[in-house]
Amino acid sequence: DATKLVHRAEAFPSVEDSDDFYCQVTTELTTSLTESMIASVAHVLDYDNTPAAGFKRADNRVILSVGWSF
Repeated sequence: DATKLVHRAEAFPSVEDSDDFYCQVTTELTTSLTESMIASVAHVLDYDNTPAAGFKRADNRVILSVGWSF
């Protein structure tokens, strides 16, 4: 009840080139620390099938956060 796991994916295909797309996948675990305080950790994957010169296709981030619910 105090902890939840959320997984979401968004895909953005190109309307001009069917081989070109961008997507973002996020997995987040959120839990209650107290009655009004929450903490979460998230992993975000950004994937661009055709990145700009000098960039990689995949970029990973890990986000740690603490907050308050109202």
